[in-house]
Amino acid sequence: MILELAAPASLPLGLVQYHDQPALLALTVQHPPIQLAIQSGPRLHITGPRAHVAHAFATRYLTHHNLPQKGEIEIELAIPAFMGLSGDVMLGLTIAQSLEWVHNLPDNLPARAAALGLGNEHAGQLWGYAQGGLLLTGTQTGAGELPPIIRRAEIAHTERDAWAFVFYFPHPPDDTSDTLEDDRLRALFEKTELPPGGVAEEIFAAVEAGDIAAFGRGLMSVQESFPQSISPESQGVLDLMREYGAYAWGQILTGYGIWGLVKGGDASRVLRKKISDHVGFFGGRVMATIPDNRGAYSVKKEGLLGVENPIRPRPGVS
Repeated sequence: MILELAAPASLPLGLVQYHDQPALLALTVQHPPIQLAIQSGPRLHITGPRAHVAHAFATRYLTHHNLPQKGEIEIELAIPAFMGLSGDVMLGLTIAQSLEWVHNLPDNLPARAAALGLGNEHAGQLWGYAQGGLLLTGTQTGAGELPPIIRRAEIAHTERDAWAFVFYFPHPPDDTSDTLEDDRLRALFEKTELPPGGVAEEIFAAVEAGDIAAFGRGLMSVQESFPQSISPESQGVLDLMREYGAYAWGQILTGYGIWGLVKGGDASRVLRKKISDHVGFFGGRVMATIPDNRGAYSVKKEGLLGVENPIRPRPGVS
């Protein structure tokens, strides 16, 4: 028997001051996803993209619970590192859930977060993993609990009217720290002047009204409260997004990824073609996605994996 798991990416959109406390705004998106499969085995074996990160999380989780180092895992897809889409955290949560299944542990999100060393600043990613959607989460809680969800909304439209996020993933600098995304996430919480909570309410009202223009204005209001250093290459992509009708755009607050919000599959395809032509074949990765309203999911299947060699932790990114 094997267990297949899939998890979405999490796009942090910023912080707002909500009832005298900071609240985190985050959107769960379908792509790029994590997909892996696991079966029981005598030793811990992990293969596939970003396996060295998965191995570190697996070791941390098993050590926390004083469990034997066992479980054979094949990672098929992983979220690229350093782009700001919570690749490490979502991979860690997926690995932990898979190990829960192997070791017959209950599905417990707060315990999973504690075992992985995830803090209150990861609330948007944790609830995005569990439920998906557009989320406004608290950032304070008691011991053994997760910060609460303050607001949640689902964004779903037909392909013709989809609220699509076009991504550009540039090549990260060679000296990028492995902890870049977490470092930038924590840096957000050091900002003392935050947008008022009313901006978040306007964003959720725009979703309820199906008003992508108002939604975009709200995102830009939050985005502009967190100025960033942007490379000339990425700035050129942002200029194209603005030129070709994006309702909102920016650099992901916790990484190097660039995003732009457009309406409909046709607009997404046009913008992706323009960006691809602009950056060239070797200039980085261009893709599009839509919001995810489900979170992570799993399926049990009969069969065996083809894992043969244990992972040897090594540097590298997907």
